[in-house]
Amino acid sequence: TGCSMSYMLMRSYSPSPLIITNTVIIPTYTAPTVTITNPSNAIADVGQTETFTMTITAGTSPFTENFYIVNSITKGTILAFNSIASSSSTTSNYIFVTNTLMVSNSPLIANAVVIDSNSVPTTANSPYSSSFTVNTAPTLTVTAGTNPIVTDNMETFTLKAAGGSGKLSCAFYNQTGTQSQIGSNSLIFTIGGSNTVSFAVNTVTPANTFTYNALCYDTVTSTAYTFNSPSNTVTVNLPSTANFIIALSEAPTGTQGIGSAVTYSANLLNLNTGTSPFTLNFVYAVNNLVANSITGITANGIQTYSYTITALGTFTMNAIITDSAGASANAVAVSITGIQNQGGGGGGGGGYAFTQPTTNATVPTNVTVGTVTVQLPLLGEFSAILVQYIGILFYYHVPISTYGIPISNPLPVSYILSWEAYVGALFLLFLYG
Repeated sequence: TGCSMSYMLMRSYSPSPLIITNTVIIPTYTAPTVTITNPSNAIADVGQTETFTMTITAGTSPFTENFYIVNSITKGTILAFNSIASSSSTTSNYIFVTNTLMVSNSPLIANAVVIDSNSVPTTANSPYSSSFTVNTAPTLTVTAGTNPIVTDNMETFTLKAAGGSGKLSCAFYNQTGTQSQIGSNSLIFTIGGSNTVSFAVNTVTPANTFTYNALCYDTVTSTAYTFNSPSNTVTVNLPSTANFIIALSEAPTGTQGIGSAVTYSANLLNLNTGTSPFTLNFVYAVNNLVANSITGITANGIQTYSYTITALGTFTMNAIITDSAGASANAVAVSITGIQNQGGGGGGGGGYAFTQPTTNATVPTNVTVGTVTVQLPLLGEFSAILVQYIGILFYYHVPISTYGIPISNPLPVSYILSWEAYVGALFLLFLYG
């Protein structure tokens, strides 16, 4: 018999191994870079603002952001600085007000410096900005030519500038009442220059006052710099009916020696026809400089001023009385002549003065002084005095009696080294030596 056998076919299975992949992403670091804008104003006056903006690219936030304003030549002189710590912004602004220290250090430039927060912090510098210039702030004064002034006359104001960057454009205003502009803008073309504004004044009210000023702007700065001048007030009067009188006299009169005192007396009359109080000025007529001023005068009377003659020459004094409404009256000027005192003894005159002789005396034609012989013309006392100058030059005092002529003012021994002696002696030696 047959025998049967059963077989089980078993298949062997070997699974593939499971591979698990874990991807690790390693970040890539890029160092920061920074840029800075150019100045908002290429030309500025002190007090105006400047604005700079930095922009950061890459790097690790937060950042420490620094702005530097430096001298464009030395780059080591820091004129302004600003630091922003732990900033997560990639764009930051720096706005600052220009100051006077920046004027002498102009032109200026800006730089931005950034430090990031990488494990090893990286510092980045921007290129420098373009340069900018800071000039002194402009000012303007307005000055009236006549103050007080009588109605219906022309007033002229002078507009005087200082500082700034260049040409100014100024509008002149009457601040009283409607505050209206007078005329068109006045241009001042140069730093420190000036211009004038003229206009007719008018009032129906006695002693009326008007206040004026100017509003200007600097036309050269990148952004207009606008400013006001101080105000100036003018008094406008009605026509005066004043008829006051001033009479001036002096004592002593004529010719006086240096060191002499002269008193000027001004007799004031009819002051009741003017507007009190009054001001009296004693004025040097040659240059209109005020020698003495007396204010607060309210009534007729005599006002005096004393003066000491201190120099040679003729001095002319005048006196002017002015009331509070601007009306004035002049005196007739008086004069006095100052001379050196005879013999050099008065008032510190510092030398010897002689008067022209009234008679000519006979003098020798040859006079020997020390070792010098001088030929003399017959000029009387004047020649004799010059001969004595020769003696002084060589330290000899020549007795006047040797000439046998009268001299009213013999030279004192104390003037041995006076400059007149040298001049006189050298003059004679030149002519007759």
